[in-house]
Amino acid sequence: MSDMGAAMQTAAQERRGSTRERSDVADLEKQLVQNQLSPLPRNNSWSGPAIENSDMSARLREPGGFRRNFLHQQALQEGREVDGRWSERLIDTLAVHSFQVESHFYGLDLDEEPSAVRPVTGTAGDLNIAFLIFKGNCGCAILYMPRGWMHGGLVLASITVPMIGLISIWCSLLLLKVRMQDSGHQGYGDLIGAAFGLYGRKCANLFIMLLQSGICCTYFIVACKLLQSTICPGLGFNILIPCMVLVVLPVVAIRKISSLWPLSLLGTALVIFGILVVFGLELGALAHEQPDDLILSNWSGVLVCLGQACFMFEGIGLILPTFDASKNPQHFPWIYIVTQTGTLCLVCCIGLFGYLAFGQGVHNLILLDFQPNVLVFLVRMAFMIQVLCSFPLQMLPATRLIELSFFGPPVSDPPSARKLAKSGFRAVLVAVFALIAYAGASHLDNFVSLIGALCGVPLAFIFPAAAHYFLIERCCSDLLLMAFGVILTVLVTAVNLAAFL
Repeated sequence: MSDMGAAMQTAAQERRGSTRERSDVADLEKQLVQNQLSPLPRNNSWSGPAIENSDMSARLREPGGFRRNFLHQQALQEGREVDGRWSERLIDTLAVHSFQVESHFYGLDLDEEPSAVRPVTGTAGDLNIAFLIFKGNCGCAILYMPRGWMHGGLVLASITVPMIGLISIWCSLLLLKVRMQDSGHQGYGDLIGAAFGLYGRKCANLFIMLLQSGICCTYFIVACKLLQSTICPGLGFNILIPCMVLVVLPVVAIRKISSLWPLSLLGTALVIFGILVVFGLELGALAHEQPDDLILSNWSGVLVCLGQACFMFEGIGLILPTFDASKNPQHFPWIYIVTQTGTLCLVCCIGLFGYLAFGQGVHNLILLDFQPNVLVFLVRMAFMIQVLCSFPLQMLPATRLIELSFFGPPVSDPPSARKLAKSGFRAVLVAVFALIAYAGASHLDNFVSLIGALCGVPLAFIFPAAAHYFLIERCCSDLLLMAFGVILTVLVTAVNLAAFL
């Protein structure tokens, strides 16, 4: 038996050896055929200096061989030049470009120290530009849109809101066309000043101050409503708003905008998370709720709906610095159109689904309609933190323009007295915003609509069309846009002011 086993083992070894030999021969023949078919040597997938195949293969097989840190350390040890791309993280790249764009909101230098603000350079790729466009046009204002559908009605709002969104895209492209033709004026106020002179620039800066101040006021209301619905249900706005003032005062006193980019990045991550969760919660509510009080058209409230839509699409202040940051400016118009169209579709879906799920009883903040649970609590907290993170950056354009009248242009290494005076001045502004927010909280729908129409429509519709008409080409469409903007501003402002009287 032992002899038979040994014989079987020997035969198996011979078969394995024979199989191995045949496999080796087959591999050799295959390699020869490939060499005959492709006589040119294949290039190595390596962008650095020439490295022997065996050496490179051995390195890549080591633990962490594909990691940036490994490649970085290997290059330093061997005295080779380090490729900067190895040490760049995606979050750092987004932070740098986001900081460059936000530090030039409306083309303004928002940092206290002029030397600290780096000029916007064309280094952002197409995907990064799309992210920056979405980031600048999608925030907590999306929470108002289901209520906008309630004011306009199912059919009427589904027509008017997309119309406002498409007109805002059109006007942004007109402003971009003016900027591309007049590269000497990079700021929003500079372009309007080129079309209308000094008074035109002052008028544009005035509406920038009004719009950003109004956004800050709505932030107070949103944060307090969410705080009231999650942690402090027994406290009124007369207590919550002063508490919010105390929270934001230390942050708005920060003078270096580069210190605010972590807050901005955190706010962006939270709003993306919040929007996705809200969309899912609406779909879940739509599957269970079937309200019978839906209205197809509500002509008496359509103007309020239009004002809320105008407030939603107010990202025109970032289009110029985002364009300047683009590495491929020739691609920017199409990237902007695609990204903004996608944002418009998202806004319409959230507004429409929220109204279909909750009907005429939908709250002015859609988050207040969902049944309380852990996920709803988290998304409410996410939007509340996002509002607090975004508040300083939203306030800076208004602060910078107002401070120019009182303190003059910023100076490097200012004295302590100047710093204290500016901090006190910003504290007064925050207190004024809080008082306005307290007055407008009782009619949040009308307050948001008023800001969108009175402060936003001139910046988004009237001024871009007028600049294009006087600086580029005298088109009838520009006159129609200007007339539409003026009529919309007057009518919506009058309707919303009447609600407070």
